[in-house]
Amino acid sequence: MSHHDVNRKQTTKPETSNSDSRKADNNELDNDDRHPSRTNLVHRLSVALDDELANNLGHDQDQQARRVIARRKTFTVHHLKELFENEFGARLVDYGKTTASIVRQFCNEIPMTDDTPFYIVNLSHYARQYLQWLHFLGRIHPLYAVKCNPNGFIVRIIAEMGGGFDCASAEELDLVRATCGVDFDYATRIIFAHPCKCVSHIKRFREAGVQMTVVDNEDELKKLKEHWPEAKVLLRLKPDDKGSLSPFSTKFGANELECITLLRMARILGVQLVGCSFHVGSRCLDAQIYMQSLRLARRLFDISGRDEFGFDFKVLDIGGGFSGHNWDKPSFPEVAKLINKTLDKLFPESEGITLMSEPGRYFASGGMTLVVRIIARRIHNQDYKSQEEVIKLERSYSLPTNSLVQAAN
Repeated sequence: MSHHDVNRKQTTKPETSNSDSRKADNNELDNDDRHPSRTNLVHRLSVALDDELANNLGHDQDQQARRVIARRKTFTVHHLKELFENEFGARLVDYGKTTASIVRQFCNEIPMTDDTPFYIVNLSHYARQYLQWLHFLGRIHPLYAVKCNPNGFIVRIIAEMGGGFDCASAEELDLVRATCGVDFDYATRIIFAHPCKCVSHIKRFREAGVQMTVVDNEDELKKLKEHWPEAKVLLRLKPDDKGSLSPFSTKFGANELECITLLRMARILGVQLVGCSFHVGSRCLDAQIYMQSLRLARRLFDISGRDEFGFDFKVLDIGGGFSGHNWDKPSFPEVAKLINKTLDKLFPESEGITLMSEPGRYFASGGMTLVVRIIARRIHNQDYKSQEEVIKLERSYSLPTNSLVQAAN
């Protein structure tokens, strides 16, 4: 677990001086006083099997926590202990400590005169999420969407675990290069996933050895033909993502008819189309959107192979939209179960399709706790119309803090 000042710009490698960072390591920093940490993730990871989390018994956090404790699958991650302790200066937190007790421990080490808010970072969270991904979606290679939280320590952990990266800008690529070094396989572990790209960014990705990108419009096909002719290109589809917290279809993606036009133009230009991609939007609340999108992708795979186009699609990128908390509805294991079932039907392993995804929120949410100091308490002051309103409002007050966040009860 690590601490970082809120107002301090994060470098590609976390700082380790006492004045700038306080670090620890513990499981489930996103829980609260009700839930003790389930296990020490420096040494092992505990993940419930899909028949326990992917069920219809409800999604209450307490119930999910009990199921996780009741039956677990353990993944050992001893190889990360050295990375956590030596490179990140992480502190090992005893088994059973709650988030609140960890916060108190750090706060007790800080002078009362220090009003700087800070984050406590659960480094083990990212390793746990990666191994949970392998357990539930083993056929699909995860490429972390760097834009969700462009921090060097997250990039380093995911790279150490074997993951790749969805970079949407040259700045995100620079972060990965600074963190992973020259020996990283940029050709197969990075995708330039922005459908509308600056020429200067295209040149940077090309120089780094990145091979894959996406396209959803005719102008972009012409741009790639001129500035990145050897690129391996995915057609980005437009899903019906109304059930997502942040839909992307109003900005990105091509419908089926537009894709046919792009297939025709790509053949004329000689652009190398190798597959298709889609993104159901951030935090998808309807698992059926994945099913619909996979069926659309299957149609495009079949259409692309017609004689008039002559492409042989071998890559499918299913984007992101996955929740980072297993008590959300639908939970990640539930969504994964439906995706696997649909993939086995539409894209069986015998076809040799390369499957990838771009999880961002899935990794980034739940790994950090913002710690602020309450600097005052302000009781709401207004005219009362009844004694009942007096009682109600006198129990309500604002809590100004030393950050931009303000709490209230």
